[in-house]
Amino acid sequence: MAPFIVLVVAAIAFWSLGRAGVAIFEHPGTVLRTGLGLMFLLTASAHWGKRRPDLIRMVPPAFPRPDLLVTITVKTQANYTPPVRIPGLTSAHIMLKGSAQEAVLQ
Repeated sequence: MAPFIVLVVAAIAFWSLGRAGVAIFEHPGTVLRTGLGLMFLLTASAHWGKRRPDLIRMVPPAFPRPDLLVTITVKTQANYTPPVRIPGLTSAHIMLKGSAQEAVLQ
Protein backbone atom coordinates (compact mmCIF):
# COMPACT_ATOMS: atom_id res chain seq x y z
CA MET A 1 0.00 0.00 0.00
CA ALA A 2 2.87 2.38 0.78
CA PRO A 3 4.20 2.38 -2.81
CA PHE A 4 0.75 3.27 -4.13
CA ILE A 5 0.45 6.12 -1.61
CA VAL A 6 3.89 7.43 -2.67
CA LEU A 7 2.83 7.27 -6.32
CA VAL A 8 -0.41 9.18 -5.70
CA VAL A 9 1.07 11.80 -3.34
CA ALA A 10 4.08 12.39 -5.59
CA ALA A 11 1.90 12.70 -8.69
CA ILE A 12 -0.35 15.22 -6.95
CA ALA A 13 2.67 17.19 -5.70
CA PHE A 14 4.35 17.28 -9.12
CA TRP A 15 1.05 18.09 -10.83
CA SER A 16 0.65 21.01 -8.41
CA LEU A 17 4.14 22.21 -9.28
CA GLY A 18 3.22 22.06 -12.96
CA ARG A 19 0.06 24.10 -12.31
CA ALA A 20 2.20 26.60 -10.39
CA GLY A 21 4.33 27.17 -13.49
CA VAL A 22 7.25 24.75 -13.16
CA ALA A 23 7.70 23.97 -16.85
CA ILE A 24 9.11 20.46 -16.48
CA PHE A 25 5.94 19.27 -14.70
CA GLU A 26 3.37 20.79 -17.06
CA HIS A 27 2.90 17.56 -19.04
CA PRO A 28 0.86 14.83 -17.29
CA GLY A 29 3.13 12.09 -18.63
CA THR A 30 6.15 13.66 -16.94
CA VAL A 31 4.22 14.00 -13.70
CA LEU A 32 3.25 10.32 -13.69
CA ARG A 33 6.71 9.12 -14.75
CA THR A 34 8.31 11.09 -11.93
CA GLY A 35 5.85 9.69 -9.39
CA LEU A 36 6.51 6.20 -10.74
CA GLY A 37 10.26 6.74 -10.36
CA LEU A 38 9.82 7.68 -6.71
CA MET A 39 7.64 4.62 -6.19
CA PHE A 40 10.39 2.41 -7.68
CA LEU A 41 12.96 3.97 -5.35
CA LEU A 42 10.75 3.20 -2.36
CA THR A 43 10.20 -0.43 -3.35
CA ALA A 44 13.89 -0.95 -4.10
CA SER A 45 14.88 0.48 -0.72
CA ALA A 46 13.50 -2.64 0.99
CA HIS A 47 16.31 -4.68 -0.56
CA TRP A 48 19.14 -2.87 1.20
CA GLY A 49 17.55 -0.86 3.99
CA LYS A 50 16.59 -1.78 7.53
CA ARG A 51 13.79 -3.99 6.15
CA ARG A 52 16.24 -6.28 4.35
CA PRO A 53 16.17 -8.93 7.13
CA ASP A 54 12.37 -9.06 6.89
CA LEU A 55 12.59 -9.52 3.13
CA ILE A 56 15.13 -12.33 3.56
CA ARG A 57 12.84 -14.09 6.06
CA MET A 58 10.01 -14.01 3.48
CA VAL A 59 11.96 -16.24 1.07
CA PRO A 60 10.57 -19.80 1.31
CA PRO A 61 12.91 -22.31 3.00
CA ALA A 62 13.01 -24.42 -0.18
CA PHE A 63 15.28 -21.81 -1.80
CA PRO A 64 18.97 -21.83 -0.88
CA ARG A 65 20.78 -18.66 0.28
CA PRO A 66 17.82 -16.29 0.69
CA ASP A 67 20.21 -13.37 1.31
CA LEU A 68 21.84 -13.96 -2.06
CA LEU A 69 18.44 -14.22 -3.77
CA VAL A 70 17.39 -10.85 -2.35
CA THR A 71 20.65 -9.30 -3.56
CA ILE A 72 20.21 -10.81 -7.02
CA THR A 73 16.67 -9.47 -7.31
CA VAL A 74 17.70 -5.91 -6.47
CA LYS A 75 20.64 -6.06 -8.88
CA THR A 76 18.33 -7.38 -11.59
CA GLN A 77 15.77 -4.73 -10.79
CA ALA A 78 18.40 -1.98 -10.90
CA ASN A 79 19.98 -3.21 -14.14
CA TYR A 80 16.92 -4.16 -16.17
CA THR A 81 14.29 -1.65 -15.11
CA PRO A 82 13.89 0.82 -17.95
CA PRO A 83 14.90 4.32 -16.91
CA VAL A 84 12.16 6.80 -16.18
CA ARG A 85 12.75 9.39 -18.89
CA ILE A 86 12.26 12.92 -17.62
CA PRO A 87 13.49 15.70 -19.90
CA GLY A 88 16.48 17.42 -18.32
CA LEU A 89 16.78 14.86 -15.51
CA THR A 90 18.24 11.91 -17.39
CA SER A 91 21.73 12.38 -15.95
CA ALA A 92 20.23 12.61 -12.45
CA HIS A 93 18.55 9.22 -12.98
CA ILE A 94 21.86 7.70 -14.04
CA MET A 95 23.50 9.06 -10.88
CA LEU A 96 20.67 7.68 -8.72
CA LYS A 97 20.84 4.31 -10.46
CA GLY A 98 24.62 4.18 -9.91
CA SER A 99 24.20 5.13 -6.25
CA ALA A 100 21.61 2.39 -5.74
CA GLN A 101 23.92 -0.21 -7.29
CA GLU A 102 26.83 0.93 -5.11
CA ALA A 103 24.66 0.66 -1.99
CA VAL A 104 23.74 -2.92 -2.92
CA LEU A 105 27.37 -3.91 -3.39
CA GLN A 106 28.42 -2.60 0.02
